[in-house]
Amino acid sequence: MRAERPEPPGPTTRSTSRSLQDVRPLRYVPYGDLAGRPNVIVDGSGTSGTLMTLSHWPHSGTPAALKRDLSAESAFAYLDRPDLHVRAELVSNNHLDEDGVAGAYALVAPEHALAHRDLVIEVARAGDFSRTTSRTAARIAFALETLAARPDASYEQALEAFPALLDDPGGARALWQDSDDELERDLAVPCEIREDDDLDLAVVRAARDIQPLALYGRVRAFTVCVLVPGRPRVEQRYESWVQYVSRPVRPRRDLRPLAAQLTELDAVEWRAGAPGDLTPVCAPRGDSALDPEAVAAHVAEHLRAAPAAWDPYDALV
Repeated sequence: MRAERPEPPGPTTRSTSRSLQDVRPLRYVPYGDLAGRPNVIVDGSGTSGTLMTLSHWPHSGTPAALKRDLSAESAFAYLDRPDLHVRAELVSNNHLDEDGVAGAYALVAPEHALAHRDLVIEVARAGDFSRTTSRTAARIAFALETLAARPDASYEQALEAFPALLDDPGGARALWQDSDDELERDLAVPCEIREDDDLDLAVVRAARDIQPLALYGRVRAFTVCVLVPGRPRVEQRYESWVQYVSRPVRPRRDLRPLAAQLTELDAVEWRAGAPGDLTPVCAPRGDSALDPEAVAAHVAEHLRAAPAAWDPYDALV
């Protein structure tokens, strides 16, 4: 049976000072070292000893009152609700990314995180959803991405670096400058965009590929058909994999039948990811000979006719 989709929570009436009076900072412990001790998991899946999960992942078990689009937002919602706090002193996550680091930081350093609440959330949004209106948040997300790519990367290092990034992102310019320069160039690329709200589809024509942060900030839809010369593609954004709650999300359709159809029409093979992949992409393996507008028409037709193939709001198991 399908569970009811949670309604977006209303604004909290609890003050930051009230939250700080009632919350104690948690201590980060690597996921593999929890050893069944009582813990809170942010942006991942619970394990033995988990008393609270604060995650937008499907089937995470996050209480409805704390569900938000981003796991970091759920962590702040938890700080706002002392009545929902659990008897755990440890926090962890099973993967290293910006949303997880931002959410974990909110629990290990709540006073500092609450002072930078909007920025911390925007860092998580830039990292997980490749979308933000804050260039500062984008730069901090780039810096965390650079740190995470290092061979010796660890959650501890990211959490240790995070407060300085929030206070003085310019001090870490070497970690984000190259990506920021690329973003600046990509933001200058003209894009012709048309959106179909019923299909949750954006068709974007551009002279060349641009990075997601430069693309997704321009569109609302969670399925994007990108028409660039020779390499058109369809991508389903991460927002349609998680339990997104701030607006209704049209369930994903399986793109693999679309790939098979386009392969029959094209001179090259098309391949597509499964609907349960984090960010499925349908794209040609080589230069496509198809007219871009024909590709867009086939995409829209497929999305209109295909059944729903992924629902992160299913009843928890």
